[in-house]
Amino acid sequence: MAQNCGQRLAPHDQVLASYLAQLDLGDDHARSAPAAPAAATAAVRGSSGGSSGSSSRGGLGRGGSMLRGSQSGVTSSHHSTHKAVPSPAAGIDQLVYIDPEPTNTSAIASTSHAKGFEAMRMVAEQRGQVTHAPHEQVISRFAREFYNLPSNYAGDPLNLRNQSAPVKDYENTALFITGLPANCDHTLLLKAVAGCAPVGKVYATVINAPKPIEGRLLTAAKLVFFDRAGAENCFRAIKQRRLIVGGHRPRVVWNRIKSAAQPNTGRSRVILIRGPSELVRRDVLDCWFSKKFSYQTEDVLERRVPQAGVTVLEWRFGSFRAQAEAATMYMSENELEGTKLEWRWEVDPCARSQLQAQV
Repeated sequence: MAQNCGQRLAPHDQVLASYLAQLDLGDDHARSAPAAPAAATAAVRGSSGGSSGSSSRGGLGRGGSMLRGSQSGVTSSHHSTHKAVPSPAAGIDQLVYIDPEPTNTSAIASTSHAKGFEAMRMVAEQRGQVTHAPHEQVISRFAREFYNLPSNYAGDPLNLRNQSAPVKDYENTALFITGLPANCDHTLLLKAVAGCAPVGKVYATVINAPKPIEGRLLTAAKLVFFDRAGAENCFRAIKQRRLIVGGHRPRVVWNRIKSAAQPNTGRSRVILIRGPSELVRRDVLDCWFSKKFSYQTEDVLERRVPQAGVTVLEWRFGSFRAQAEAATMYMSENELEGTKLEWRWEVDPCARSQLQAQV
């Protein structure tokens, strides 16, 4: 109950609630551990007037909506627990039909707010659409210290997904890679990781560019996998000096901001997008996507389709988190020039076996 209550708070209030829950209260205010979060949440609600309608609302992934499915048996549910995965036998020139409508309309959950997909916080901030109250600015600074985030951290410290996960060291799925070439980008890094396949599905990729003024001449990266096995495979490949990125053999440690494993589903950072050829083009989709969320792209490949006027693109995002998942949410809830595009998850090249990679 306390957990559900906390989830209704605005992000800055959730941070404050987390802090209050961990305070060492005096004997006259002693509470049991399970009751602390509830009490902290109540305290935050009292101090904030019980309102959760903050300017920081409307971030990605809060709606909990379920996405459209496919008759091919490849589920495209945002929170699905099905373990259906694109068939390894499907070659690069083959495409399972993507049904533009769900096969089971009762499985489509309504969003928690009627506005549907909204621009992610980062994009809204860049456009000046989000204003921060003074107390939000203070709590944002506090969150960086409380969650031990680096001073140069560019993400949103109030986003719970950006904070260190409460998992054991042996459950951590995040790596910190250093010694990458100065010109390293998502394409160069992820293609190199795929060259060591099978490694595992990449959940998130963050590139830290060089800062010569600070004496940092090489690139570093945080690489998060869907599960521990994938992270260990990549860790081992780097330690064995099998991973070569732009002529460099990087170094690796487990990232101190830990990440938890994700559910074992068919979701990945790679999606297939199908629709009219005049719409399913990289430049058109780039323009459409960039209005609503920030992302990086490893590569975009065009699949051969035996149907005139129809194009299928394999879009390899830099991350699943807030990128591929945002694209699927956006396409499921919106039309592009009056057309509903079809999509489905595809296998991450970093998780393909060597045999699949050659198909």
